[in-house]
Amino acid sequence: LRELEGFDTLHRLRVLDLSCNRLQSIPPCTSLRQLKNLNTLALSFNSIDNIEGFGELSTEGGYRLKVLELEGNHLKTIEALQPLRN
Repeated sequence: LRELEGFDTLHRLRVLDLSCNRLQSIPPCTSLRQLKNLNTLALSFNSIDNIEGFGELSTEGGYRLKVLELEGNHLKTIEALQPLRN
């Protein structure tokens, strides 16, 4: 798996584990924005270096994301995670 697309119809999805794939970035316009019930997103051990799309998944935006796993990636900055700090 190299891109985060095709999840927009899974409205009731609560846990999504995409660990150990070949993801390189999380662009702001991914289908993850449609997953308002998602509370756990595991993206460990990919090749992610850009996470600019995560600010839109904050609880302030009506999302329920509580757990975000990014271990083993190549992150250059975590500024985009600031809206998720709660």
